[in-house]
Amino acid sequence: MSNKWTDIKTIEHYAGLYDAYGALLTDRQAEMVQAYLFDDLSFTEIGDNLEISRQAVHEQVTKACDLLEEYEAKLGFLTQRSALKDDLTQLLNIPELNEVQRDIQRILQRL
Repeated sequence: MSNKWTDIKTIEHYAGLYDAYGALLTDRQAEMVQAYLFDDLSFTEIGDNLEISRQAVHEQVTKACDLLEEYEAKLGFLTQRSALKDDLTQLLNIPELNEVQRDIQRILQRL
């Protein structure tokens, strides 16, 4: 396995992308990505379960994760959600209502 797939931050990143865009993958891609990211199965174990090679699983998971990255690059759902979360967190620290209303309008315009 390459280092890319052993890094927990990478796994968490792709799990987030899968949560947002997994429905856009084929059923077979989704099955393999779910097994790897959420069921903690190795590429070999997935291949054994699906009666395909470990290399085929690796290629399909890599291809599916590349697609998830493309979806995020084009649609930006997670980026927008993160920015919205940051903005709302900042609103919690503003004691004056007028400032909050202005900032809420700014956030709504971004959506």
